[in-house]
Amino acid sequence: MGRALNVYGAPPLAEELLQQEFTPSRGINPTFGQQVANRTDGEHFLYALCLEGDAAYLLRRQKYEVGDKIIVKIGYSNDPIRRATEHNAGIPPAMKTGWKSEWVSRAFASGQAAKDAEDGWKAHLARVGESLGGEFILCSRDNLQSAFAIATSATAVFQLKA
Repeated sequence: MGRALNVYGAPPLAEELLQQEFTPSRGINPTFGQQVANRTDGEHFLYALCLEGDAAYLLRRQKYEVGDKIIVKIGYSNDPIRRATEHNAGIPPAMKTGWKSEWVSRAFASGQAAKDAEDGWKAHLARVGESLGGEFILCSRDNLQSAFAIATSATAVFQLKA
């Protein structure tokens, strides 16, 4: 079911129904004491999240300056779906934007292999696009796709040898 909205020409919805859509969440209770985590290496994936929305508006630039470029977040993770969810958790539900997962690689054998590929991918994209700081890049979809193919070539099902 979609969210409740007033529609032009239809009777207005009750304020109570509209308020239920964007109610504040309750914070988590604090915890104290020692916390231990055990991390094991294994398969990791490269991913690119695209920020939905008008990139020019979000960057406070003129449309002609941005053209059809997109804002992307480049990363690697052992669980790219979880990472996309975590990035979207920080965006208020009322905003008309969010991170959409569009590129996920095949598995790299280790976290370090994925990180090395990510570093190369970001460096390449910074040359053909524009770094927005950290792992955020403004670039065309074509440049993102070709750089992704290069960065993930080690995970290809087949590889051409000279």
